[in-house]
This record gives sequence, C-alpha cells and structure tokens, in this order.
Amino acid sequence: MHSLPLPHIRSVMIAAAAVLYAGILIGSLSTTIGPPSLFPYSDKVMHMAAWGLVAAIAATLSRTVWIWLAVAAGLFASSAGVEWAQSFIPGRSASWQDLIANATGIAVAGGFCALWARARIKI
Repeated sequence: MHSLPLPHIRSVMIAAAAVLYAGILIGSLSTTIGPPSLFPYSDKVMHMAAWGLVAAIAATLSRTVWIWLAVAAGLFASSAGVEWAQSFIPGRSASWQDLIANATGIAVAGGFCALWARARIKI
C-alpha cells in the first residue's frame, strides 16, 4: 500500500500485532475475562477498536493492496471463528452484532490507512 517502516520498527509492529491478536483471542474465549460495561454498547466499541488496531497494524505492514485484502479477509474469518467458538463456551454467546463490530473495525482501519498512505504519497 505504501512505503514500509524500517526493519526494526516493522519487527516491533509485528510483535505488537501478535500480542494484541493473542489478547483478543484469550479475552474472547475466556469464561472469566470480559469487557467492562462503561456505557451502552461499549463492548461493541471495544470490538471495533481491538480488531481495528490489529487491522491498522496489518495495513501498515502490507506491501500491496492485495496483501492487505487477504489479511483483512483472514482477520474477518478469524473474528467469525471466534464468534462461532463462543457459542460452545459456557457463559459466552455468539453475536452477529459483535461480528459486525469486528468487521467495521477492520474496514475502518483499512480505509484510514489507505487514506493516510495516499496523503503521504502526494506530499
């Protein structure tokens, strides 16, 4: 999509994305961890933010739009898998609203990164 960060920054970004992704999986599939209810629909905002942050890091690291689209599709499939797995975990439930929030976070992050990359190229 744009010029890539320096190699050492790239490594840190990959590690950060992996840790965040692992945190999403652990938090989503745990029976004891859950998002706090700060305001109505705050869990949906947290879904968008978490998946969006992973997607933003992935978009920044992607060499081409096609790689980004493949990663975004993988993130969406992964979030759908998490929602499906929650239907089998006591105390958890699958939610279409959560899946939509996940997809929204992924799409918005990708869109912002594309706009940012486009603006950087024009400078």
